[in-house]
Amino acid sequence: MSSLEIADFSVVAGAEDWLDEAVRIFRQTGFCIILNALSDERASEVLKGCQEAGRKILELDPERIGWCHDPGHYSFGSASQSGHMLYHEAWSLLLACEATFSAMHAILPDGFVFCGGGGDFVLAGTEKYQSLHADLGPGQVPPEYRVDDAPPQIAVNFIVQTMTEKNGPMRVIPGRKVIHGQQDIPPNFRQEPDRYKQSKLFPLPAGAAILRDLRLWHGGTPNSSEETCFLPSVEVFSAKYASFIFQKSEEKGWHWHLPSKARRCLPDSLFLQLPPVVQERCQEIRAASPVPTGFRDFTQPWLEKKGSNWEAPKEDSTAWRRAGFQGKGWRTWRGRAEWKPWSETRAHSDRQDLRGSASSISANLELLGRGDTASRIDFATLRAAVADVASVVAKSARVTLALVLLYRATQLWGALLAVFDRLVARTGRTLRTGLPRILARLALLRGRRGT
Repeated sequence: MSSLEIADFSVVAGAEDWLDEAVRIFRQTGFCIILNALSDERASEVLKGCQEAGRKILELDPERIGWCHDPGHYSFGSASQSGHMLYHEAWSLLLACEATFSAMHAILPDGFVFCGGGGDFVLAGTEKYQSLHADLGPGQVPPEYRVDDAPPQIAVNFIVQTMTEKNGPMRVIPGRKVIHGQQDIPPNFRQEPDRYKQSKLFPLPAGAAILRDLRLWHGGTPNSSEETCFLPSVEVFSAKYASFIFQKSEEKGWHWHLPSKARRCLPDSLFLQLPPVVQERCQEIRAASPVPTGFRDFTQPWLEKKGSNWEAPKEDSTAWRRAGFQGKGWRTWRGRAEWKPWSETRAHSDRQDLRGSASSISANLELLGRGDTASRIDFATLRAAVADVASVVAKSARVTLALVLLYRATQLWGALLAVFDRLVARTGRTLRTGLPRILARLALLRGRRGT
């Protein structure tokens, strides 16, 4: 059961005034569903590409660790060596979707450019939810670009299978975005109200598209069906944000480009097959040199096991290992990171990745236990874990100190009340014993004056 009424958030491509309605819904909620964005034939073609890519990813993950923070939930972009999937013909087809292209023009009237593509998939039998998060937090957006109704980046997720309650639909929280910082972050999963868990986008037919502000709270859901559910995507920058990212990064002292993502991710051969109007929006991601087309062997990326042939990209192996999962830590991924210049971000990056896979962490502990000196442990991850523990300890110490001070203040207040009570009691006794004497003397003085 979903707490959302899909009709309230969807439009039919080609209907009367559908673009105006799409803009209205997007402005109010941070997302919009466009029905009939893809033909059945095109959706089926993209699904085959997703299935092919999914099989290759799973071959590199026999333990089913997952690439999306939770077992069973996978990210195409995170698994890809280039950080994107636009080298695959199925994803390049999504760039030329006429309905979503028109919707982008309406939502971003000042212009936009394509910046990548990826998406997610959920394995059959996945029982866990994915925590609510935002894909773009204030740590990646300078203060002057943090405006509610002007999204710096938008993702377009395409429905290539009929989306039902059982096959892992996306869940979103309408209108809730991570824009300014800590006050905007979504709650932890255990603290989520039940209605958030039921805020799912279903039923949706194949061929629909979900336009989503990357700052919107969203997450994955269990897939209790018997088939893997795929949700491919392409992403765009607003023209204003793209200008900052691509042209003024050196001037601003900040860098969007993550070590695990390639900016030039669209092969020239596929670029030339796109309509001219789409090519105009893909100039910044057009690649003159070959784009990596494989996937990362991510089963144990933080360990060098005996016989393992995995190694980080030679051009920036230190940065890639430091970046870890998708080049960003869990605090950034949930929108927790604050804005920092690039120089500070580089210095801070050793502490960013706190959410490596549970399997790699347990493997590290196992190696320590058996004294396997032939395997190397990622000490940056260990330092990050120690820093996290130290932070928790410091917070606990502050809470404890506050409680102690409150207890002492209560004791002091009680002591003051006791002193006040004693003063009142003494004053009362003095009045009870002294007042009759005073009255007697006054009466005596009156008698003397009368005589």
